[in-house]
Amino acid sequence: MPDGACSSRTTDGRARQLEVLVDMSQIVSSTLDLDEVLRSLAEKLVSALGVTRCYISLLDDSGTRLVVKASARASARPDVAVQVAPELLLDSTPRFRQVVRTHMPVLVRQDEPERAFSAEELRLVADPLLRSGLLVPLICREQLLGVVALGEHRDWSRAPISGEKISLCLTMAAQAATAVENARLFQRVEEDRLHMQEMLAVMADGVLTTDAQLRIASLNPAAERITGWTPDEVVGRSCCFVMRPRGGNGSPSCDTECPIRKALDSDPPTRFGPVTWWPGGRDSRSLQISGSVAPLRTGGRASGVVVVFRDVTREVERDQLRSDFVSMVSHEIRSPLASISAAAELLARNTMDSHSAEHVEIIRSRSSLLGNFIEDYLNLARLDRGTPELQVEPLPIVPLLRKVIAGTQLTSPRHNILLRTASEMPLVQADGGKIEIVVGNLLRNAVNYSPLGGNVIVEVSQQGEDTVISVEDEGIGISASQFPQLFDRFVRGESADAQQVPGHGLGLYIARGMVERHGGRIWVESEAGRGSRFSFTLPSFRLEES
Repeated sequence: MPDGACSSRTTDGRARQLEVLVDMSQIVSSTLDLDEVLRSLAEKLVSALGVTRCYISLLDDSGTRLVVKASARASARPDVAVQVAPELLLDSTPRFRQVVRTHMPVLVRQDEPERAFSAEELRLVADPLLRSGLLVPLICREQLLGVVALGEHRDWSRAPISGEKISLCLTMAAQAATAVENARLFQRVEEDRLHMQEMLAVMADGVLTTDAQLRIASLNPAAERITGWTPDEVVGRSCCFVMRPRGGNGSPSCDTECPIRKALDSDPPTRFGPVTWWPGGRDSRSLQISGSVAPLRTGGRASGVVVVFRDVTREVERDQLRSDFVSMVSHEIRSPLASISAAAELLARNTMDSHSAEHVEIIRSRSSLLGNFIEDYLNLARLDRGTPELQVEPLPIVPLLRKVIAGTQLTSPRHNILLRTASEMPLVQADGGKIEIVVGNLLRNAVNYSPLGGNVIVEVSQQGEDTVISVEDEGIGISASQFPQLFDRFVRGESADAQQVPGHGLGLYIARGMVERHGGRIWVESEAGRGSRFSFTLPSFRLEES
């Protein structure tokens, strides 16, 4: 045969191979449906390699069996019923098992016993006419996914499986493995998506997502119920238009106070609320909303946000009713209590005998305790509902401390309350009325827990950009084990001496709340039996701040 003819046939063969591989690439990229991909691949393998049969099976999760997913054949013989078994147990199919274990192709020839299918394998593939075959592993990222089985009815002498066919089959199997892996990944993503949709559908909390321009991307059923909007009505529209948030003064807050907008520039989830939304859906009304918002990131950049929220309108209304009731009752109690205290003062000035004086003192002390409790409870209610707002201004701290010390000293003659401060102290950024409450609570605490009297020292110092105010006593002290919960509400000392001190465990909780609202912090240093030192910080006022 002339060299030119041989070269021409080789060129034609390579062109056909290239055409086959292009067709395979199109099959791989045309769909992500696993069953359709495998069926198309089986048909292409039969036509491209000129074989009689093709089976594609995938290894199950246990690794003990191959599950046949697709098959194709070149022609049908009416006298032979061909139906491959749905599963091939590796223990019963030695040739398939060899491929799975070695990750290498296996050539099968029925005319050579050492290479032939076993009788059980022929029974399972239900094709007694097979004369030869090729088993090729499907491997992606060094993981075996399954086996491609090619079968030939013709004798080896008439239709040998050449090295060229084996090479082409291996290349096609590699493409097939990639297609299988992509289809499986798509299946998992789709299953996760459906699972997420099911979870969102049954959540009681509303969930919405936005894109980077804060346009609504999705709403779950709870969000539809809360806002009155359907996805068809709002997807693609600005969340500001849809939710219509309002600030404390009732004006739109999208550009100033919107937690959703701020979340685009933050990493951790941010809690918000209650805030006012006026969605304007089917049931147009204002809502009190609480929730959390977190950025959605793609490639390190914020691509949107996810908001989980709930309607707390009824809870807010109940809290307001409770606060109004507490305020009313407290006012009704404070008015007669003031009269009782004033009457006790008059009696104290005119009492002649010691027995009467003792009873008058009991009236005065109990009135004072009740008055303190009412003030604490009112302050607690204000803290819980976040009102009133702080009236922060540059404030000289030393005169304020002297005023609070003088008031406490009048009611605590057994204690010597001292003020230590530098000759010049900067102003602080604070609400004077709230800081009086904080210092008053700490002084009252120091006096109450120093039953034998002694010195109480109020100290002011400067630490960096903060002013530190400390109140130190010589009282019964606190064990370190109580520090973590000491500033929680209704928490009091656990020692026997502490339990003898009257109080309700609200003073330190209120002090912490007011200090933290100023951006400061509060802490304690103490040892049981050696007194306590409570300190808190306030931001100092600097001229450049003005």
